[in-house]
Amino acid sequence: MPKSFDPDVSQTNNPPDKPASASAPAGQTSEPPAPIATLERKLEGHTGRVYSVAVSPDGKWAVSGSGDKTVKIWDLETGECRATLEGHTGEVHCVAVTPDGKRILSGASDNTIRVWDAQSGQPTAILTSKIFVNGIALLPGNYSACHCYTE
Repeated sequence: MPKSFDPDVSQTNNPPDKPASASAPAGQTSEPPAPIATLERKLEGHTGRVYSVAVSPDGKWAVSGSGDKTVKIWDLETGECRATLEGHTGEVHCVAVTPDGKRILSGASDNTIRVWDAQSGQPTAILTSKIFVNGIALLPGNYSACHCYTE
């Protein structure tokens, strides 16, 4: 059974066969393992599950996509929600930020990919898909994106 993730607890990088409580060899002291990551703050505001998060290239803000059919832009310094982007009619399963940080892409179960202006939060394009969108990848060097699906 896979180990669950609790965001309120520092996770460790112990191998699965060596639990954190394993004792040190005779004559050595056991040091607790270094955490992989620590929780700095919770970004609260979605009313549905959060399916995807992407961080801006400068690391100052992030976007999240949720089952509440919205995309939120977060200020990572303060933890405040800067904007809520509405327009999807289905759950938002994936988000991405362009390498220049000027655009946000969101894909949803409404069979659309929406492109948003990151500064104003306004939609700039709506792309339609044959089936729900559950992943977006941005290609390096330009604004090209890809999305895969099966029929």
